[in-house]
Amino acid sequence: MRLLCAWCLLCAVANPASAYLRSTTTGVPGKGLDVFWGTRSVVIKYNSAGTNQIDGTAELFEAYRRSMATWNAVSCSDFAFVDGGSTPNSLSGLDPRTREPDRENLIVFRDDDWTHQKDLLALTTVIFSNTTGEIVDADLELNSFRYSFSVSDTDVLNDVQNTVTHELGHVLGLDHPCGNDPSCGGDDLLKETTMYQNAPVGELKKRDLAQDDIDGLCAIYPLTVEVESDSDLADATMSATSSSCHASPGAAASPLWWLVFALISSALALRANLWRDVRAAYRARYRHR
Repeated sequence: MRLLCAWCLLCAVANPASAYLRSTTTGVPGKGLDVFWGTRSVVIKYNSAGTNQIDGTAELFEAYRRSMATWNAVSCSDFAFVDGGSTPNSLSGLDPRTREPDRENLIVFRDDDWTHQKDLLALTTVIFSNTTGEIVDADLELNSFRYSFSVSDTDVLNDVQNTVTHELGHVLGLDHPCGNDPSCGGDDLLKETTMYQNAPVGELKKRDLAQDDIDGLCAIYPLTVEVESDSDLADATMSATSSSCHASPGAAASPLWWLVFALISSALALRANLWRDVRAAYRARYRHR
């Protein structure tokens, strides 16, 4: 029986840390296996429906592409997000019919319903081999059912490019630089990083990487070093992590991504809705206060 182990990272106010952190199979920085892609090219597709909050899809899809291009522009790594174009697929996480990842990495807005915790602004789910840490699937959902998004440089709400650039950092295997350190927040350099867990409403600076983000990417996928892929992932025990942004009602202020860890292990094949019980991890909270 295939098992799915999920670790949960609910964001709490963070501590000073001095450098990037890698995501691990335990959810605890420095413990367990680092998660990674076994390929240097990861195809990202996006749901063709876009969102009814933004007229048409041209500007929205371009925001996705800019987020991918930001990570791709790093010269010390040959890792690349590949634009896979639009797809009618809206499935995230595990296929409820097969209880397996569909291995199609997707960005999708949820305009009509949001089946996760209601204050989540976005949820990125990463599925990886529990025996090697190799990532096999990643999906990013945005909660447009409850929250408002924008793509322009003016009248900024929850900026799509700012959010997606941060979440793609989780997709490639980066944690928040503060990890689970509750005293983080006094480090001015960390506040400038894309992977920093605090983001005020209207923020745009996470569109561009800081040196710490670049260092993290190049540590995982250095330019001249091949990443070994597990050739037998079909039979591997899988784990899931999710990275999410929370929001709560109120006036615009500085949302917080809070970090809390929980380790859950359960038999995936027991029931169709088990995925929802174990899927959460990397939950970065946007709180409007």
